[in-house]
This record gives sequence, C-alpha cells and structure tokens, in this order.
Amino acid sequence: MTTDSLAGLARKVKRIEKELSDESLMKSVGVKGKQIGNRNIQADAGGDLGLSNWRRGRPINMGVRFDTVSAQTLEIGPRPRARGAARVLSEGRKAGVSRRGRPVSASRGKGTWDRASAEMERELPDVARKHTSKVLRKNFS
Repeated sequence: MTTDSLAGLARKVKRIEKELSDESLMKSVGVKGKQIGNRNIQADAGGDLGLSNWRRGRPINMGVRFDTVSAQTLEIGPRPRARGAARVLSEGRKAGVSRRGRPVSASRGKGTWDRASAEMERELPDVARKHTSKVLRKNFS
C-alpha cells in the first residue's frame, strides 16, 4: 500500500467515524421518536398539537422534543409546558374544581404516551440499524 492510499483510507475511516458518531445516530433516532410521539398525540387530541380547548387564548403546544442526555442516552417526551396536559391526555383526570374555582369534568385517559412509548421501543432500534447500514453502504460501495 502506498502512502496516498493509506491517507485516503484514513480519511474514509474518519468520515465513517463522524457519520456513525453518537450525535448523528442520536439525531436520527430522536427525529423518528419525535414523529411517533407527535403522530400519537395528534390522533388522540383531535388532529392538532395545540390542544385548542385546553386553555382559551393560549393553547398548549403538545409537540414532542428530544434531548441528548449523554453519548448513549436520548430522552424523548412532551415539551416541559405540555407535560401536565400530556399526562391528562394519557391518564385522564378526576372531576373537581380548578384553581380559579371553575368546575372541571372528569375525562378518561387514552393511553397516548404509553402507546407512543411502546411504538418507539419497537421501531427505534430499527432506525439505529438502518442508519448504521446506510453509512456503511455509502462508504464501502
């Protein structure tokens, strides 16, 4: 092997290392997880992510977000302001009185987040495998 071919191989290995980095992989898994979560919320919330009847004048954005916690850990969940609404959508609520004294009716939970989590557990490992295969095929074909 010549020096040029070794240098070319080193560049290729660096490129593969970057494309298979934890950050790149986490982003592809996180984007797919976000899509799954948003799709489940939209199905149970009446077609939008705004929960328009939840707070008049200032609907809650129920969109899902992902954060990289560490090199191998990804956290996928509702936005911070929407966590309470997501819990009610998933688990339901008891009848009672709101903080402002308005009556609040009971609602039955729809299991939204449980369904989304189960779907993510089934599909996200495949996303990681496909990402890895795509990078390897691209660089070794």
